[in-house]
Amino acid sequence: MIEPRPIYSKSSKTPGKIIGWLARWYGPDGRQHSRACRTKSAARKHARDMESLRDAGRYPNERRRKPDAVSTMPTVAEYAYVTEDARLEAERSREFLRKVMRGRIRHCLEETPLGQMPLDAARAKDVRAWLIELQHRYESGSVRRSLSMLRRVYDAAVEDEELPTVEVNPARGRGVPATKAPYRPPPPMPTLEQLFALADLMPDDELRTMVFVQAALGLRLGELCGLREQDIDFPRRRVRIDGQIRAEDRGVRTDDVKTASSRRTIVLQRLPQLVLSEHLARHPQRGPDGLVFAGVGGAQSRQRYTRRFRAAAAALAAEDPTFPPKLVPHHLRHMQGSVFMAAGGVHADAAQRLGHKNTKLLIGTYEHVMPARDAEQHTLLDDAWGGEEGAVRAATGANVDSTWTRNRRHLR
Repeated sequence: MIEPRPIYSKSSKTPGKIIGWLARWYGPDGRQHSRACRTKSAARKHARDMESLRDAGRYPNERRRKPDAVSTMPTVAEYAYVTEDARLEAERSREFLRKVMRGRIRHCLEETPLGQMPLDAARAKDVRAWLIELQHRYESGSVRRSLSMLRRVYDAAVEDEELPTVEVNPARGRGVPATKAPYRPPPPMPTLEQLFALADLMPDDELRTMVFVQAALGLRLGELCGLREQDIDFPRRRVRIDGQIRAEDRGVRTDDVKTASSRRTIVLQRLPQLVLSEHLARHPQRGPDGLVFAGVGGAQSRQRYTRRFRAAAAALAAEDPTFPPKLVPHHLRHMQGSVFMAAGGVHADAAQRLGHKNTKLLIGTYEHVMPARDAEQHTLLDDAWGGEEGAVRAATGANVDSTWTRNRRHLR
C-alpha cells in the first residue's frame, strides 16, 4: 500500500491548509489509482480495501478495463426483463401491466447506454447521466418510475448469489430533480344534451343504458361491465363496487379491483336508479354471476361497447363542432367528477365516489370547474365578514374617531 498524500488548499484565504488526503494504490492493470478522502485513516482504509479486492479478483471495473475479456455478466436491460417478469408473476398482476413494464424497459433502458452496460460495470455517475437523458425525453413521472424500476433491479442483483461482483446499488441515493409539471388541458366532457344525443345513437338499449350509468356513477369500464344485480340496493339507493371484468379475462368477472380504494359504495341518484330499474325489468334474464349488462355470450364485451361508443362520438363530432373530439368511455368518468365538484361536493367525497386514494389527482383533473365554486365561496365569506357594509367600514374608517387617520395616527 502506498502511503496517502495530503491535499493542500489552493484558496487565498487558507493557503497551505490540509483539506484532505489522497488514497493511492495499484490496480490489476499495474497502474496507480487514487481517490480523495477526508481523513488520513480513511484514505489508508480505502487503499487497503481496494488492494484486497484486487488480490481476490473482484476489483471494480476490471472487466471493463480489459477489452479482450469475454463478459458473461448480463446487461442492465437483460437482467431487468428477468427480474420484472418474476415480480409481476409473483404478484399475479395483470397482463397489460407486464406489457407496460416491458415497454418501459425497452425505451428507458435497452435504448440507452446504461442498459447496454454489464450489471457490475454501472456506477453512480452512469445513473446520473441516464437520468439527465431521460429528463430530456420524458416527463418527471415517467423518469421517477424508471428510477424505481432500476432500484428494484439492482436490489435483486445485489441479493443474487450468482452475481457476486454486484455488491452495491448505484441507483440508491439518486433522486430526480423536481421540474414544473407541463400544462394539461382539462379532459373533454360532453354537456347533458350531448350525452343524451350520444346515448340515442347507440345501436341497442343495453349500450344506451351503459352510457348513462357510467356517466352518472363515474365507473371505470371494467367496473361498469362487471356490475351485478346483487350489487344494487334500490331501497337504500346504494351501489357496491367490488369487482370488474378486465380486458384479458374474456368476459369473466373477478373480485379483483384496480386499487384498495376502488372497493367502495356509491350513492345512487335518481337518473341511474330509474335507468337501471327499467333495464332490469326489460332484461330479467341475467348472465353468469348475475351481471347487469349480459350482452352477447353472457357478458357485455368491453371492446364492443368501446367500439360502438367511439363510432357514435365520431358521428356526433362530424355534425356538431362543439362536441368534444376523440371522446372515449373513460371521459364519462371525468364528467361525473366534474358534475359532482361543480355541484358543491367536497374533495374527499369526490375521491371516495370515484375510487381515488387521495385528492391530489382530483384537484389537478377537475380544477377547471373550480371557478363556479369560487363564486359561492366568495359570497359565503363576504356575508361572514359583514358584506358590503363591513367592507366599506373597514376601507373608509366609518364610525371611527376622525382624529385617527392614516396621516395622523402617530399623534394619538
